[in-house]
Amino acid sequence: MGVSTNTLAARGLKPVAALAAGRGHGDRLRYKAGCRCVACRRANSAYVRARHIASKSGDWNGIIPAGKARAHIRTLVATGIDRRAISIVTGIADPYLYNIAGGHRKRIRARIERTILQVTKDQVMPEALISSESSWELIKKLVDKGYDKTRLAKFLGYQSVQLRMDDSHITIREACSIQRMYDGLKKCCFPGVGESANGGA
Repeated sequence: MGVSTNTLAARGLKPVAALAAGRGHGDRLRYKAGCRCVACRRANSAYVRARHIASKSGDWNGIIPAGKARAHIRTLVATGIDRRAISIVTGIADPYLYNIAGGHRKRIRARIERTILQVTKDQVMPEALISSESSWELIKKLVDKGYDKTRLAKFLGYQSVQLRMDDSHITIREACSIQRMYDGLKKCCFPGVGESANGGA
């Protein structure tokens, strides 16, 4: 049974007919909006086949309950793991993880669940090593906004005034400190810095 237009509107979503408006034939949205021409039926068939192949290969990405992911995040956090560490390892934005863990987000994509469930405690322990690439991207964004590296090193509590920008790996602890610094400066001083390098799930 399809979702009614009123229900979609209540959720802040556009009806399928509105989304399909202006789309050419051969687009699955046109098929969902009611068109049954050859091109639109072919587009729908291709979509169904692709979903079937993805499902058989274990790469299905449908919407599922968030319960398993929520329980796993809470288990990791209960052992003293910083949720930012989970965000850094998975590439899933911390606010998104917060909403899952807090029960505010009830349903998520299957790939999100698989990514979260694959995280082990060893991966997110404070001294675990990860690539420094994403962390230095945050540093560079702040440098571009006018912060010099010496000042950033002081923010991070480094004894040296040098940031080791050529390091290929850093610890989870260091990565979390850089993420925390970036988020704090972005919020209080530079609202235009942009999205975190770990954002987007």
